Amino acid sequence: MMANLPKGDKREKILQAAAEVFGIAGFHEARIEEIAERAGIGKGTIYLYFKDKQELYLAMLQYQLASMVERLRLRLEASGTAVERLTGFLVEFFVLVRHYRGLPASQVRPPHACEERCRGLLLAARQTIHQMLTQVFRTAEEETIPEDLEPGFAATVLLGMAQGLAMDYLLGGNDFDPLSAAQKLVHLLCRKRDAGG
Repeated sequence: MMANLPKGDKREKILQAAAEVFGIAGFHEARIEEIAERAGIGKGTIYLYFKDKQELYLAMLQYQLASMVERLRLRLEASGTAVERLTGFLVEFFVLVRHYRGLPASQVRPPHACEERCRGLLLAARQTIHQMLTQVFRTAEEETIPEDLEPGFAATVLLGMAQGLAMDYLLGGNDFDPLSAAQKLVHLLCRKRDAGG
């Protein structure tokens, strides 16, 4: 048992355990008892933090998305050129996507009752990622980014291409090398300008 853990640590343990159980069993088959067991706490303790399974699911999704955005942010804020940072971002994105391959759709689909709230969380995460990408394109070295490529549009295109490739992979397309895929996508948008241009 984790009775002596600070309140924030216990909540985090619950969210981590919930991510594991929801990821394996899906929302409808997940049991609060199993989540509590994985977290090393009693079932009743979960209800001190979350009023029901749906609230726990939403908190878990928000926690997972925040963790994902943070991992991607670290890649974009690393030292290096814009091309290196964008490539690192995409590699991390594809590694995260690999985690979900093979899970049945019922296990990653949100429960119907909170679909709109889940969609809102996903859209907020995507918007944050888009803003981070836009900033990288905005501050990129001039010789790397074509001068007529608007940063927000470049971010939209890069994110859309990455999501398309990820979706193909998740739906059973061929496996791919994250580094090679990332380099190819970045190359489509980031090229050295001609010496005269």
